[in-house]
Amino acid sequence: MGAVDQQLRKGYSIRRKRVDRAQRDGDGTGEVLSDKELITAAASLARRAPEEWRAFVEVLETATGKKMGECIAAPVDMLQVAQGRAQSMTALTALCKDCVKLSDTIERKRGP
Repeated sequence: MGAVDQQLRKGYSIRRKRVDRAQRDGDGTGEVLSDKELITAAASLARRAPEEWRAFVEVLETATGKKMGECIAAPVDMLQVAQGRAQSMTALTALCKDCVKLSDTIERKRGP
């Protein structure tokens, strides 16, 4: 096994323990950030600084493409980890690209 694979495994193991602990213990508030809250916060940033937001989304799209490439090139024993990362990045990128439209929809459904 290569040094990079060992680092990936070690990093995954540490993050997995953190995630498990966070799921068990919560963040101290007893609440979980919802997609609606994330969409609303992202849309607020996108509206305040549209040029910077577009630049951020472009970088995020590039990073997502890299994660997808890593997934394709991943060794079999790391495939699920790489696939999860690629899926997460794809979902986050889609949310960020569409956050303003999604936020408008959320606001319309809330009503006056």
